[in-house]
Amino acid sequence: MFASTLLPFVLAATALAMPTARQASPCASLGASAMSSVSNFTLAAFNASSTTPVPLVVMQETEDSTGQVGICVLATKSEQTTDAFPNLSLVNGTLIPNQPNMAAVDMPVTAGKALTFEYAQDQLRQNLPAASPDYCAVPASDSGYGGAILYANGDASSFFVCPDQEHMNSIVYKPSADNGGVYDSTSCWPVTIKLQ
Repeated sequence: MFASTLLPFVLAATALAMPTARQASPCASLGASAMSSVSNFTLAAFNASSTTPVPLVVMQETEDSTGQVGICVLATKSEQTTDAFPNLSLVNGTLIPNQPNMAAVDMPVTAGKALTFEYAQDQLRQNLPAASPDYCAVPASDSGYGGAILYANGDASSFFVCPDQEHMNSIVYKPSADNGGVYDSTSCWPVTIKLQ
C-alpha cells in the first residue's frame, strides 16, 4: 500500500531529474560574436557587382477582408512600395517587424520561398503562429560591408532578389525553378543582407 502511494512521487521526481532537449541557437555554429537578438534596425541588400546598398522593406502582400491580419514579404524598396513596418528586431533568432498596434512573426525560412511574415492587429496577436528562430546577425567589419550581416539557417550566401508576380523584387532564400510561377528564378540575383 505504501509503495503504491509513493510510486507516483518517485516517477514524477525521476521525470524532473531527466535532462530535457534544448533547441540549438540559430547562431551556435557562427562563432562567439554572432547575435540572436538585436533591436530596431533596417535591412539593405548588397550585390557583389555594386557598392550601393538597396534598402529592403517589409511590404504587405495579402490581407483578410477585415484588414486585420495578413502576410508581408521582404522586398526591395521602390517608388511604388510602401514600408508596412518601419524597422525590425531580432529576438532570440526570430526576425520580427515592428509597428505600433500591430504584431508580426516571421515564417520559417524555406528553400525556394520568399522571406515572409504574418501580421495581425494587436488585439488578434494570440491568433498568430509561433515565430521561427531561423535568423542570426554576425558582425562583418572584415567583409567590406561593415555593420552586421543577416544569416538564415546559418547561411548568408543564399539570399536572392527575385522579380515576382506582384511586380515586386522579393528576397528569396535559395531560389528554385519549381516555385509555382510565383517568381522568375532565371532573373534572380544574389545579395548579402546587412543590418543598418
